Amino acid sequence: MNQYLIENFAENEFKDMMFDVSVVQPPKHVITAYPRLRKIKEFKTKFTRLNKDKVVRYIMLLYDKNTPFRIKFNDVLIRKVEAAKGAGWEIVDQGLFHEDVERLLRGENKQVNSMIVAFVRLHRNFKYSYLIALEETFYRFLLEIIIGETKNLAQMKSTQSELEEEVTELINQDKNPQLKQELLRYVEESRLNLRPEDIARIARQKEREQIDQEEVS
Repeated sequence: MNQYLIENFAENEFKDMMFDVSVVQPPKHVITAYPRLRKIKEFKTKFTRLNKDKVVRYIMLLYDKNTPFRIKFNDVLIRKVEAAKGAGWEIVDQGLFHEDVERLLRGENKQVNSMIVAFVRLHRNFKYSYLIALEETFYRFLLEIIIGETKNLAQMKSTQSELEEEVTELINQDKNPQLKQELLRYVEESRLNLRPEDIARIARQKEREQIDQEEVS
């Protein structure tokens, strides 16, 4: 394990992950250690400004449903930063990472986003996939509020409420087949509905649906 993981976690905390990145010591790459990853189209992506192995480690540490980061860091913002540290990136200026890493944390790297969705799908857990989507969406809205943009405040509150409900359902392992089908449709139809323009489009669609319902009633 790298120094960050050694200082913050016990070695056995990673054993239930789908791909235990803690046992893969750099310079060996995670994709080399786990050939299954090489078969995933999105993981064949090449980066010019980011270290690909660190990207893969970040995704595993943050999005594996058995990652100890989900237990240790309940706040998603903190968890993202800590996962970046765990992947091997270092703070470079005024508490921030390099700008390319900051863009990744903000969800602005489309290549990384595609890799995240592809990895989440490996779990074949539709509730978990939807939970990740809700969590990312809430994170985007929260960042907007932090910088003073309040136009999506209502959507953020709604997303937060839905996120809390989904977390509860995930714990209870609801086996409702209709819900599982809906979650699968969500993931399949919106390859990555986490981009800002997609979030805006969804918000507008929901507003139109609400107006239509009010007119009918």
